[in-house]
Amino acid sequence: MKKCSLIVIVLLFYGMMSAVQLQLKERKSLINDSEHFLQLPGGFCLSPDGTHLIVPDIKAGDIKIFSRASGRLVKVEGRKGVGPNELLMPCKSANDERYLALLDMGRRRYFLYEFVKPVGLKRIDEGMPVELGIDCCFEKDGLVIAAEIYDKQGKIYDAYRVDLKDKRIKYLLPSEVKYGYASQKEFKAAMQGHDILPIGIQGYCDVYDGYLYYAWMGNLRIIRVNTVTGEITTFGQKTQNYIRPQASNRLASAYAEQDKKLYREERRKLTLIDDINVSKSYIILSYMKHDVGMDRRIRILQFYGHDQKLLAEIRSPREISFFDESDAASMIVDKKSDRLVYLRRFLNKQDEDEYEFLVYDIVK
Repeated sequence: MKKCSLIVIVLLFYGMMSAVQLQLKERKSLINDSEHFLQLPGGFCLSPDGTHLIVPDIKAGDIKIFSRASGRLVKVEGRKGVGPNELLMPCKSANDERYLALLDMGRRRYFLYEFVKPVGLKRIDEGMPVELGIDCCFEKDGLVIAAEIYDKQGKIYDAYRVDLKDKRIKYLLPSEVKYGYASQKEFKAAMQGHDILPIGIQGYCDVYDGYLYYAWMGNLRIIRVNTVTGEITTFGQKTQNYIRPQASNRLASAYAEQDKKLYREERRKLTLIDDINVSKSYIILSYMKHDVGMDRRIRILQFYGHDQKLLAEIRSPREISFFDESDAASMIVDKKSDRLVYLRRFLNKQDEDEYEFLVYDIVK
């Protein structure tokens, strides 16, 4: 009887509101036949025509371009360094029909590239210092960056738009709004304690139809900002699957003492937002949850309509969940096809890194 009850609970847990399902449409292994194979991939994107994967390599300090059809590496752009056409820690890429933008954590800047046919990139510009930024996206003739920035009065923001023509900055998201405080004063006081920093300050963003959608890793709460008027609204549903992270004494102590091993162990137990993507049909929020029974981390996806109502919450397929420290999967949405696209890293039987590209149809 207890076993049957447990099965029912598990089915309810992962199948609630299953108005949306994912169906695997495409799966391709990346072929390791080069000395320049991936070392530590960052946030990838697709080429404008969808025929190639563009993957910044954080460790190698370059950009690798793979054929979507064959899975083979066809070109490497840049090299590690601080000179022309060099990178240190490229962590995130984004593109529109004309340009590729790249955030470099090591050089603390963004770089702008032009697509060159048949397959290539040409660096054409670089921008102002980017502090603690790990996400960006294009918005018309501007680049929206999820990173900390100060205005001339010393007010802190966590998302802003850079006009790619004249470099003017539009401040979009005040930091107190990101963390849920009423004022900058309250927010700055909180930053002196251990409510925020031990959990993490990373935020994720996407832009669609004149709105910025933003989520901080430490709270299931989607912030929508009108990029023209600055009007801010929030939404998001905390289901029974989601447990808002709190900084335990052990976590705070490990963070303060820079005990990396203990910090990783304690942080692994937290439920953390790890991405947000917006398509023509959905606002998709992703979070990672520690499953105590399996002692593994699983990825859960929430699908919202543009009316901001939660349509479904599902556990992602096994191949795109974290199951141990060696597995990872980064996600984007192909806005043209309304499909989820993943780049997955895992260890094979020989304990070697392997990568595969997966595409899912979102089925109602």
